Amino acid sequence: MASIDVKTAFLYSPIKETIYLKRPPGLSPHIMPPIVKLNKCLYGLRQAAHEWRNLLDKTLKTMGLSQFKTDACIYKINKSINTLQKTLILGVFVDDILCLSNSQDLITWFRSELANQFSITIKLNVYSFLGMQIYRDRSAKLISLSQPGYISTLMEKFKIDISSKSSYPTCPMSSSDLLDPSPIYLSPLEQSLYMKIVGSVLFLSTRSRPDISYVVNFLSLFMQKASQHHLMICYKLLRYIWGTKSLTLNFNGTHGINFYVMVDASYASHDDRKSHYGFSIHMNSSSGSCITVSKKGKLIALSSTEAEYIGMFEASKVILWLRQLLQELGYSLPGPTILYEDNKSAIHIVQNGNDKGRTKHMDVRYHLIRDLVQNKTINVTYMPTESMTADILTKPLDSKLFLTHQASLLGHLV
Repeated sequence: MASIDVKTAFLYSPIKETIYLKRPPGLSPHIMPPIVKLNKCLYGLRQAAHEWRNLLDKTLKTMGLSQFKTDACIYKINKSINTLQKTLILGVFVDDILCLSNSQDLITWFRSELANQFSITIKLNVYSFLGMQIYRDRSAKLISLSQPGYISTLMEKFKIDISSKSSYPTCPMSSSDLLDPSPIYLSPLEQSLYMKIVGSVLFLSTRSRPDISYVVNFLSLFMQKASQHHLMICYKLLRYIWGTKSLTLNFNGTHGINFYVMVDASYASHDDRKSHYGFSIHMNSSSGSCITVSKKGKLIALSSTEAEYIGMFEASKVILWLRQLLQELGYSLPGPTILYEDNKSAIHIVQNGNDKGRTKHMDVRYHLIRDLVQNKTINVTYMPTESMTADILTKPLDSKLFLTHQASLLGHLV
């Protein structure tokens, strides 16, 4: 595994539009004429990132790499090294490239080819990438992700007192936090601060801390009109994050790839009576969640069964995508993907196609889950509510249950 950073990436990209610049004030005319024409993109131009993306894509394909159909930011090449077939897989994030291969020679070849086109820096031993710390134990087939440095930066940025030895919250949000009896709305300055906090913790929740997904999604609903109560939850969340900064998201490869999904929904849990659904996808029984979703539903479900059914539909779309991605990576998935659900009525509708009564009105698109069950792509299986890890993604929980599901979500269970 290696990581590559392309220096001043946007400046390599040719620009299609005709753009002229005036000489900045104070700059000598001997250094720059009064008006110049841009031939390459500059940082700050709207099209700069797009043009860089096109240039990098063309360069990689010229080198023989093929782009994934399921994810445009992943590339792959199979190449013969010393008569043995080896594979190189790239993950691209703007100008940062993560290289994965079963041959160091193949990484060396790619590095050399890319260096002919761009000025690059490379790290052969990857301990951090995109703000995440990476711990790898090859003998145990374990990879752990964490962001203690980023968390420390958040505490300093938002002036959280970390010198206090008082205890920190054991969970980021309680059920009582849902109620705001007498809302006092934030001033424009406070609202700006609120938006910065939510944006910062959103980045954290989508990288290494899926356990805060629900509270981050809840806070994001008030980005335009938050109250002092919501700002208080933000600071509570920051204190919780600091108190749990050593937590890691673990992926264990000892059981191979045998991914499963846990889905749950909270019926009519929002003020407008819309439900909240969430699901987590685990690569195997000893790994944390590789994909975590916590979202407010777009329509009003008329029953808990309907809310759960819609949650399964949303999860099934991601299951289809992930199965195709794994196939492109070279993994065979001979059997159906197990989808765990804790609502027996919803499972009954999926397996038996009962459209009578209160579910007859449901949009036909939600019945995709039935087709996937019938063609054995997905196997819907009942799981008791107390064991449903996705419950942590749909509503605030008491400390004991939160910690139990947190361990499962992060892959800390043995």
